[in-house]
Amino acid sequence: MAAAHDRGLEFRSLVGEMHRLGMWSPTVQEPILLVRDPSEVDVPEEIRVLCLMPPKIKRPPGRPPKLRIHSVGEYEVSYIFSSIYFYIIQR
Repeated sequence: MAAAHDRGLEFRSLVGEMHRLGMWSPTVQEPILLVRDPSEVDVPEEIRVLCLMPPKIKRPPGRPPKLRIHSVGEYEVSYIFSSIYFYIIQR
């Protein structure tokens, strides 16, 4: 807005129709209610007696593997090959 004002432009002309008051005002015509206390909410008996627990799953032991896509020209080098290469370079 400061740059538009500095250039003498009407900043309302830079705002799209989707961001104007006429588009958003119908969505907030009703009052926005606060979150009620759970003790004040009437829960039907057939819902209250249900046992809603998360599924029983067990994570595998250890750290999860690192998943990534290799770049073009990047190859997986085995540890034995890299050790031999490092030994040859050091000589």
